[in-house]
Amino acid sequence: MHCMACGAEMILVKTIEDVSMPIAGFERRAYMCSLCHETEQRLVFNKRPEERELEPTSTPASVVPTSMARNLVQTAKSLVRLVRAK
Repeated sequence: MHCMACGAEMILVKTIEDVSMPIAGFERRAYMCSLCHETEQRLVFNKRPEERELEPTSTPASVVPTSMARNLVQTAKSLVRLVRAK
């Protein structure tokens, strides 16, 4: 996938199972641009069950607070800077 802003390659940063959908297999994926560090979120259907975590459907998925998501994005940006420096 490519960045809408600059066209560079997007890096998958985080995947969270979306339990709000009536069908199992939907995921929310967060991507970050490898060049301009813009972030995007996509709702994706993962039709291959072997790639999904095998958890009981009766237990709700943990919710990630916004502050934690921001910290993850900052960490990913730092990682990209370190990789670029080398």
